[in-house]
Amino acid sequence: MGHSLLPSEVRALPVKPISKLKTSRFAFAVIIVPVLALALMALQRATTNASPAKVINEYIAALEQHDLKRCLDLSDSTVVQIDAIKANNPKALWPNLIQAYYDNSIRARQSTPGYFQSLNSFFPPGVAWKITETRNTPNGTVVYVTFDYPTLEQGPYWEGSILKQMIYQFTLNPKNGLVKDYGSVPSSFVFYPKGTPMVFRAFWQRIG
Repeated sequence: MGHSLLPSEVRALPVKPISKLKTSRFAFAVIIVPVLALALMALQRATTNASPAKVINEYIAALEQHDLKRCLDLSDSTVVQIDAIKANNPKALWPNLIQAYYDNSIRARQSTPGYFQSLNSFFPPGVAWKITETRNTPNGTVVYVTFDYPTLEQGPYWEGSILKQMIYQFTLNPKNGLVKDYGSVPSSFVFYPKGTPMVFRAFWQRIG
């Protein structure tokens, strides 16, 4: 049988002195490793939590270009779904399941009647817009964006009238800076005057 050390024998074992060089290296590692870890975490937070203006700019550009994949990347709901996939499935299945989520989400939007027509109407390429207000609320960071349609051809058709200006509300998750929800603010709608020949002609061009 092999000889096993008793507690008293363990305490009696000689301890070799650590050289000053080894001690200094150890102390350096103890200090620098946590610092690097904190720096990496800060960098990851900065990458994830982009400014609201940057997120809104990218999201509107994706809407204009019909880039549904990018819209999903910038959506808080995508993070929730991916986290659920990872929590409830083996790691080996993650890539295929996540790709299936993207494919199904994009297909659902593409098959929704009038989806792209709505995008073309409210977010035509090159539409003029600006962030007019940002506020923090219990539901998240709310960003109000004003859209201007300087011509009748650009203005969205809405219940028999053509919009000249409107405000859209985007709500962002403050934890990751991604879009939770968005929609128009009907009380902000400004229409081109009805009854003028130009509006009448533009209306018939839309439905003709």
